[in-house]
Amino acid sequence: MSKTQATGKSISRVPRCTVVIVRDGKQVVPEIGKAFEFTAQEVADIEKSSVKALYPVEGASSGALTSVADGRSVSTDSEI
Repeated sequence: MSKTQATGKSISRVPRCTVVIVRDGKQVVPEIGKAFEFTAQEVADIEKSSVKALYPVEGASSGALTSVADGRSVSTDSEI
């Protein structure tokens, strides 16, 4: 079980560049430009390394397409 699943706390962010996180001892590489559920610690660690690596997602739970802070629309549905 990942930290996100274990704690139930997650933060939706959209990666602007390649980021690698480790969950359950395995590397996970979220797709660039698509919303991904990070833990608060993952976001803090990534932003410590590169402040502009992640975009915040506005209204991530409201539908398949959401806008990010710079006004672009991105898919939150992994099948699109």
